[in-house]
Amino acid sequence: KSQLSGVRNCRLGHQHGAPLWLTLLGVGIRYRTAIFAAEAEAGIVRGTAASMAMYDGAFGMLVNKRFLKTPGGLMVEIGATCALAFMVFAITDPNKTVPDAAGPVLVGGTVATLILGVAPLTGCGMNPARDLGPRLVTAAVGWGGAAMSPGFWIYTAGPFAGAVLGGALYNMLLT
Repeated sequence: KSQLSGVRNCRLGHQHGAPLWLTLLGVGIRYRTAIFAAEAEAGIVRGTAASMAMYDGAFGMLVNKRFLKTPGGLMVEIGATCALAFMVFAITDPNKTVPDAAGPVLVGGTVATLILGVAPLTGCGMNPARDLGPRLVTAAVGWGGAAMSPGFWIYTAGPFAGAVLGGALYNMLLT
């Protein structure tokens, strides 16, 4: 049975009378229990090098070290988010000529194009929640600081800086 089967049928925050947060808490407890069982079976002690190796970025994104170091990863994340923000502003500007019906296709195409180019380098974050949320959950279920692997901050700082830069470029160039 899927760990998320209880979440799938939630409507308006409730499932069979249980609040959504309670359902998610149950999923988290089952997730944590499964992790503890896997570690016990492998003879791994939480916090040791073996425990850290088991995590190894499984729940967060990491820069592909074959191509980039951390500063390069930051620049890629800033650039990708800048391009996305610029395009979203351009596509959704009510004073421009992009038809409303074309907006979702153009934004989706922009995201898909960016993912194709950037994902092999950094995982293509473009959204701090895609990385920070899983890292916080991973830290909460017992890996602590291991969830905050070196360079984790680029997936929060990069998108924030890139979005501001994309908006500023749009304002400078197209308004």
